[in-house]
Amino acid sequence: MKKLIALILAAMFVFAVASCGNEPAQSTPTESTPAESTPEVTTPEESTPEVTEPEESTPEATDPEESTKEPEIPVIVELPEAYVDFDFRNGTITDAKGHATIENRGATVVEATVTAGGKSANLNALRIDESGSYVLCTFGEMGTEDAVKEWAEGGFAVEAFYVMGEKKGVQGIVCGTEQVNSTKMRGGWGLAENVGKPYFITATSGNAYISANTTASSSSSETELVHVVAVYDYAAKKQYLYVNGVCVNSAGETISGEFAPAGAEAFNKFCLGSDYRETAKVTETTPIDFPTPDMTMVDAKIYSSALSAEQVKAAYENALALLD
Repeated sequence: MKKLIALILAAMFVFAVASCGNEPAQSTPTESTPAESTPEVTTPEESTPEVTEPEESTPEATDPEESTKEPEIPVIVELPEAYVDFDFRNGTITDAKGHATIENRGATVVEATVTAGGKSANLNALRIDESGSYVLCTFGEMGTEDAVKEWAEGGFAVEAFYVMGEKKGVQGIVCGTEQVNSTKMRGGWGLAENVGKPYFITATSGNAYISANTTASSSSSETELVHVVAVYDYAAKKQYLYVNGVCVNSAGETISGEFAPAGAEAFNKFCLGSDYRETAKVTETTPIDFPTPDMTMVDAKIYSSALSAEQVKAAYENALALLD
């Protein structure tokens, strides 16, 4: 009996020892489970390159700033409203602004084929095809010489887009100068050509005309429109002439003395295609001064302010756009 009991106890001891030895082995996989999940823990670390993508795109973020600097937005140059704006339509000549009265003295309004800047178009135009024909204009709101003087000394500009098919002597484009017969006093202003060379002339209180440095060095075309702008900047004591957007003398011409309007009845008058002639000097053979025998004009304006170089260039581009 004692031997049986001893065998049973020995067997229980062996079983107990075996059971204790298996428990650590069974728990080993569960203890290693965190170790096996370690790669999952590192997943965010593996995604780190994705987090750095915004940093890599930083140069792209600067592109919009660079693109706004490279294509410079063109500066829009605004022109002042014209004081007189000639309109050649429906067979008539009118001032769209209503500041000048118009008397047609033999000119016609036609549809003419014109060219400029490599473009051609059919446009409404003033046509003077006979020496002695012209258009007489009067500033209706300037009833005295003092009013004209005040207006001029506030600064003004004259624009014309035209072609003269014949070049000889002095020919008026938009012109209102006069030497009074009785007093011999000079006065007024004007755009004209001298043997084809455009020039701008004004009179001063010293009984003199100024035009030497506001005269083009070469003749205008006999077949293509030319764009001419005269600028009288009394505040700066300078006057300028621009041909096709380019100043003929960047230094301008110095204005000496005060502005002198034309005397007698000529003080507020000017002509298209000639120069004004005092009534006392009118004859049957010479009704006007400096007639133009062959001129086609598609646009003309007068501004009540001195235009800047940028504004003159804009006016030239606007004139060319008429042919588009």
